[in-house]
Amino acid sequence: MPPTDHATSTGITAVTRGPRDLAFPSDMPAGASWPYGMGVPMQLGPRVAAISVNIRHDTAPVDDLEVGSDLVIFDQVEDPSRWNVVPLSRMEFRDHPRIGQKLRTSKCPFFGGFVPLGALRADGSPHPHAGTGFGLSTVIGYPFDHSASWVGEIKDPVVYFEEQQYAFDGETFRILDTRRAELGEWVPGWVIQGTGLSNAVASGNDLLTGMVARREGGGAAGNIAGINVTANIEASYAGVARWARDHGRWRMTKFVPVTPPDASMEPSLVRGGDGNLYCTTRACYPWRVPPGQEDHSGGVRVWRSRDEGATWERTLASGGIRPPTPVGIAAAVDGSMYVVMNSTRFTGATLDNAGAAREFLELRPLSSDGRMLGEPLLVRDAPADFGPAPAKRWCFDHPIGATLRLGDGRWRHLLIYRGMDLGESAGADPTPATGLYVEEVMSRGAPASLPWRLE
Repeated sequence: MPPTDHATSTGITAVTRGPRDLAFPSDMPAGASWPYGMGVPMQLGPRVAAISVNIRHDTAPVDDLEVGSDLVIFDQVEDPSRWNVVPLSRMEFRDHPRIGQKLRTSKCPFFGGFVPLGALRADGSPHPHAGTGFGLSTVIGYPFDHSASWVGEIKDPVVYFEEQQYAFDGETFRILDTRRAELGEWVPGWVIQGTGLSNAVASGNDLLTGMVARREGGGAAGNIAGINVTANIEASYAGVARWARDHGRWRMTKFVPVTPPDASMEPSLVRGGDGNLYCTTRACYPWRVPPGQEDHSGGVRVWRSRDEGATWERTLASGGIRPPTPVGIAAAVDGSMYVVMNSTRFTGATLDNAGAAREFLELRPLSSDGRMLGEPLLVRDAPADFGPAPAKRWCFDHPIGATLRLGDGRWRHLLIYRGMDLGESAGADPTPATGLYVEEVMSRGAPASLPWRLE
């Protein structure tokens, strides 16, 4: 399908709307249903990029049951059959450490960051950590007997992180180390509960990522693991973590909250054309808004930091335009910022479960100071593109944008999201539209405020 034409003052002109790019991993067992889901892009080298792609388990009636992740390495986007796939992690089976229950580990998408090979610092000197990075996956132990359909139903939940350290030498991508990391071990005073919805942003020699955390002692008493237990959600802050590389490892050194403890989640982070940092978050469902906090479930909120993430000010609060589903923030090749999200313009906001309104994705340009949204650009109309969902409702969500330099030396801005039928979470078969989508956002200006300075 040709791009949707759309001229705005911010410079974004069009977005492609093509078929899925990835469907299933090559190691999927016979008779299994392991479709690819969401993807997290990163720059690996001067002319090579990658997407960390998670794999869902579609044959069990469990929400967000994830098989693991692959890293897809590429230098062009026109022919996915030429992409190189490196397995990162797979589901494991183990006994509950306290009650002996049989569990299978749901391994959520890897988020993190990578300093590309050949990266230079602002002064033109080589970046000291070029060719290295890290990934972080939330791991949840689900009962093998399907007695819990989401993590909030699990008795005595087992939740931790799987952390990986990476290297790339121009030819080979390597996983240097994989370890289990507990939620409370990262930075003093905070319990890290979840990852964000974008990859890392460079800050000097360090990397910044969106994270979700609660203060030590907050949430459900004695329940450090309950990442989605209501009490811990309501006590959570969305914020930004700083990572530094020390003695051959990337380590989290600081967490700074961006939001109040209002159950925000999946923070998305970008550096704007003005050099400042901007952040947006996914709102919680209306019934989870903590007492005393504003109901932000249908809005878009944007924060700005002028001091590399040390402090944050809110620049935008626009309500009633989206369901409480994932929202991303990004900047096109010419530095034009935008937010991308599911929209209530077509479905309304009166669904019994507003979080199911994911048939439509739209992009809204964001002014250079983060204070104003432009007119919407329709990114995906699933009912029009694919017809009625076979089992339940279409779900196109978790959009993540990134500007990458590929094999021809051009900078291109890719918008990556997943597509599925919500019925797949209850055991329905994947559809011909189920999988990972890699689209391109075009802008009319010259390259500006690029994420990396490369050789």
